[in-house]
Amino acid sequence: MKTKKKIYLFLILFSLSLTQAGFSSALETKYPPVPGLPYVITDDSGLAQYVGYFFSLAIIASGILAVIVLTIGGIRLIMSGGNPAGRKEAVDMIKGSVLGMVLVVSSFMLLRTINPALIEPSLTPLPSVEGIYYTNGADKKPAPMAEANASNRPDGYNQILYDCSSGADLFIWKFPERNFEGIDSAFVEAITCGNSTDISGAGSFKMAFKAPGIYYFLESGCTGYMSGANTAGGQLSEPFKDKVKSIKIINNLQSDIRYGIIFHNTNDPSEVGACTLPYFITDLNQEEACSTAAVPEEPPYDGTKTLSSSATFFMWNGKNPETSGAGVDFYSEPWGKFLGARAGKHALSQNTINGYWSAFAQNIKFKSYSGNRPPAYKTMYANFSQRSGSMFLNDNYLAAIYSKTQFCQIFFNDVFNFKTTEFSATGNNVNAVYIIPVK
Repeated sequence: MKTKKKIYLFLILFSLSLTQAGFSSALETKYPPVPGLPYVITDDSGLAQYVGYFFSLAIIASGILAVIVLTIGGIRLIMSGGNPAGRKEAVDMIKGSVLGMVLVVSSFMLLRTINPALIEPSLTPLPSVEGIYYTNGADKKPAPMAEANASNRPDGYNQILYDCSSGADLFIWKFPERNFEGIDSAFVEAITCGNSTDISGAGSFKMAFKAPGIYYFLESGCTGYMSGANTAGGQLSEPFKDKVKSIKIINNLQSDIRYGIIFHNTNDPSEVGACTLPYFITDLNQEEACSTAAVPEEPPYDGTKTLSSSATFFMWNGKNPETSGAGVDFYSEPWGKFLGARAGKHALSQNTINGYWSAFAQNIKFKSYSGNRPPAYKTMYANFSQRSGSMFLNDNYLAAIYSKTQFCQIFFNDVFNFKTTEFSATGNNVNAVYIIPVK
């Protein structure tokens, strides 16, 4: 009986070892077809095929092993002669091998009778998951959001499928060369849910979902190579630095996210230099729009270099401007807010600003001089252009101050003394003012 138990244990361990060895090397080993097995392992085989293959192989191996044990037992029975102990051990081996074969065949037939799926497992395909895939027109495989070498895609899968029923558009940048090179010949395409695009001619590609922000373009009319969604200011990176010719602003009206931008010719937008007027969509019901970036005509520019070394971003509070604050006050004197009637004042109320407000500085007239100011002083410093003393932003406003030569400085905080600002220190006089309520 001990020998019989050892045989059974060996059969079980041998079958399990075959199965485990098969799974551990499934991705590395070529499995030839075995006569009598209904399964053939290929590169496309799944878990069900591997389980069926090794389960059947284990059954066959168990049968072969039982025959070998039976043969050995028969030989030992013949050679036992008159040795009772040897004869008994040989008979036990023969009985054990026969019993083992009967058990293996019986269990196989029993399992097949109860449920064929127990010995021929199959995997139920999961429902199709929305996403981005390579496709050959019939099948699909997951695709990365960026691929530096497009030849890494599966053979024959020459399209990108945006598999979804609803969602934001998908932008795909197709580069003629590997590693996202060849910008001059790169092509940017937007595809909607359920559509696909050909990438057979691309050396590399990258993708991004359409999102609120500001997109830079190297050509006018929002054409040519474009950036992704930009949502923060600072120095522009290549290839857009000094080369932006148009922009597309995309807002999110549902969340009341409305972007605005001012371009500068300086690497730091906080520094004084030439800059554009503010760009933002003033129509509260319009979600996106294309604008042509300004090209200054005055020296030192010759009309060929765009003004886009850096940018100031802001979130326009056009829908609820009353929540931005109580308005903006202009004074003829430094620290004018604290000088009382001695300083000339022009109070710009929140209702006057509303969504945004702009004016030439000469039209920002001081109205609150007290009688202790001589008439000559009032005439000489009658408006903000003649006397730019200070400016107080009552909460959340952007103030853009411009000179006649297109130089500007952007302020988000109070200006206690214009004489100490870089704008004034570099010899600029205020010519125009933009006030925009922001978040």
